[in-house]
Amino acid sequence: MSIPTKRVVPPVFTAKAIWRVGIILILNIGLCIFVLTSIRQINRYQELRSTLDEVLIRTELARLSERNFLLNSAITEKFITTGEDPEIQLAHQNIDANLETLNVLMNSALIDREELRDELDSIRTQMVIYRVAFDRIVTLYQEKGFRDWGLEGEMRAAIHHIEDSPVPLDLEYMLMLRRHEKDFLLRRDLSYEKKFQDGIWDFRKHLEGIGTSNNRSELKQLIDTLLHYESLFYRIVAIEEEIGLQNSEGIKGRMNISAGIIAQSVERTIFFLDRRVKSVTQNLVLAIAILFFISTALLIYRTLKNLRQEDIIHLKNKDLEKSHENITASINYARRIQQGILSHAQYVTDIFSESLIIYRPRDIVSGDFYWFAHKDEKVVVAVVDCTGHGVPGAFMTVLANALLNQVVIEKGIDDPAEILHELDMLLSRILNQGGNDRAEGMDMSIVTLNVLDNTLEFGGAKSNLYLFQGDALRQVKGDKFSIGNHKLIKKKHFSTHRLHMQKGDTLYLFTDGYPDQFGGEESRKFLVKNFRNLLCDIHWRDLAFQEKTLEDRLDRWMGKKYAQTDDITVVGLRL
Repeated sequence: MSIPTKRVVPPVFTAKAIWRVGIILILNIGLCIFVLTSIRQINRYQELRSTLDEVLIRTELARLSERNFLLNSAITEKFITTGEDPEIQLAHQNIDANLETLNVLMNSALIDREELRDELDSIRTQMVIYRVAFDRIVTLYQEKGFRDWGLEGEMRAAIHHIEDSPVPLDLEYMLMLRRHEKDFLLRRDLSYEKKFQDGIWDFRKHLEGIGTSNNRSELKQLIDTLLHYESLFYRIVAIEEEIGLQNSEGIKGRMNISAGIIAQSVERTIFFLDRRVKSVTQNLVLAIAILFFISTALLIYRTLKNLRQEDIIHLKNKDLEKSHENITASINYARRIQQGILSHAQYVTDIFSESLIIYRPRDIVSGDFYWFAHKDEKVVVAVVDCTGHGVPGAFMTVLANALLNQVVIEKGIDDPAEILHELDMLLSRILNQGGNDRAEGMDMSIVTLNVLDNTLEFGGAKSNLYLFQGDALRQVKGDKFSIGNHKLIKKKHFSTHRLHMQKGDTLYLFTDGYPDQFGGEESRKFLVKNFRNLLCDIHWRDLAFQEKTLEDRLDRWMGKKYAQTDDITVVGLRL
């Protein structure tokens, strides 16, 4: 805003003023460099973490192809005769893709620490060992064969040759050999190898005992065939021992060890990256806060110092306008950082068929936020309303986001009541609310969905859940106290409500911003009742339509007369 004056007094640039401007300039340049470096580092670590998640997924897919091959493909005529099978190709594709990814990572700028390089080198080495072992198992199974193919086929042919011999034989010896052979192939027990050896010896003695001058040639041929049958059996025993009679032995054991080392190395690397991202994020937020307040304090000090006479008011207003621009720019930058840290909406589309998110900060930065996490078969969704608006509320959201990451992701807690209790204790400890009158806190609604059995668990701190199942609205009320704010309530007990969702069910989580918004002809709040009725009218429509309807209804309610009263957040999810 510009104020006309009779005369403009040029500013007097003293050495002290120049020194102050220089300090502010250096601080802001340092802040920009630090922020850009930190954001680039966070992006680099997140890119590496995403790549390692892909490596872990492809490793599990390779193991799945391995199991499918051993259970099904290894005993098919096509594989034994050609050596080709789709499961082998899938395993090779996933292993080769992992090796290519690891080679690229080892030579990229993403790997800036020696411990990361060592872990990736270990993963790559074990991946090569796994590939060699898998190829060896494929070769051995093709050699072993099944039924009429491979070594087993040769054994069957030898037995049939003995059965068709014109020499009068006691077939009981041969039947015992076949029984020991089959027992070994079914049970993979080496004790049957000894029984087979004894059976060969007894059968051979029997053949030698029935020899005459008339059948000498046929008898020699039978004994040669029996010896060939024996050598085939011992080769199959050697193959089974090399593959592994048990999953913990032989090549199977080495493959299990390699896969376990790969998984452990990836998990250690991801844990290290998560700690680094958390550390850099905390330092970034702290640095922005400190430098923001220092810059603001210096600007205000300079403004107050220059208040002299009416002729200087114009200069004062100019300085204040500049200060406002700088503060607004800093807050806008803080908003981008807040959105980058707190927004996890990409997880929603992977789990839910439809979703809506209405996120309207009252000021540039918000005291509301929504939070998503996906771990194993469970998805955790939270909508949080922190104390205050603007910058104070935004700092509380950053703290709340960090605490949610600590409780749910690092500690692995997914029960809503336990999450709320843990957040309550941590927030009280951080803000030291036990012995003073500070009332910072937050209201929260949080749900945990098991995507395998569609079980929904809900907990609320002064927040409720709306769940539409068909045309029926189910309103699940949360507990009547907030997280933090221990000056009012010393002992709290949070509850978990368990429900079952079906395909097509829709749930809504929201803060009090929408119902508490002033507007209309009578200048009153919109109210929870009207908000609930509006959802009842539109819940059956697709969520894109619902989101537009909720936005339009809010805009018409406020009109041009009323400003936004509070931060507004509404999250709708359809299974």
